[in-house]
Amino acid sequence: FAPGELAAVRALRRALSTRDGHGALQMLLDRVRRTPDNAAFLRQVRPTVPDA
Repeated sequence: FAPGELAAVRALRRALSTRDGHGALQMLLDRVRRTPDNAAFLRQVRPTVPDA
């Protein structure tokens, strides 16, 4: 990962860890389905995740 992507992934993992497993997975899948690829997903998520 590029440094910005790595920061987003780490922040996303921290945010997901506060949810129950099923809820976290559903939220992640819903968001991923709305983007054409992983890079676009991370760009979309970065501004919404604290410390990203």
